[in-house]
Amino acid sequence: MRPVNSPKAVYQIGPAALTLLRSFGTPGWHQSLATYLASRETLAAKYAMVREQSRIPVKIAPGKEITLSPGDHSELIRAIIEEFAQRFAPGSMPVYAGDTGDKWGYFDAPLLAELGVDVDLHGKQMSGWPIRHRT
Repeated sequence: MRPVNSPKAVYQIGPAALTLLRSFGTPGWHQSLATYLASRETLAAKYAMVREQSRIPVKIAPGKEITLSPGDHSELIRAIIEEFAQRFAPGSMPVYAGDTGDKWGYFDAPLLAELGVDVDLHGKQMSGWPIRHRT
């Protein structure tokens, strides 16, 4: 349940993968591989469902919702959009909302274009947003 970019991430090999690797070079390798691959898809779907359930829903606009990765930063993004903006900037509309899991979770390119801002979605983002202002 840690955020994608958590420095507390602990990576380790799963028991099924370890069992598979230990069988490499043995007569049971092919059967172990087939068993592992058959269960892997099921495990991937299970983990994806758990990850999806822990995501933070954010109401961007009436009838429009995105989800962000779990974590304090995403909770802050949600509070800014749903609570702060409604209270201190009524009628405002978000242009962008994203997090480490989905950088472009919500992006209103047409609105930015109306404001005269072009965003290069394929540009390098070494020091922030790759924004070019029209001249």
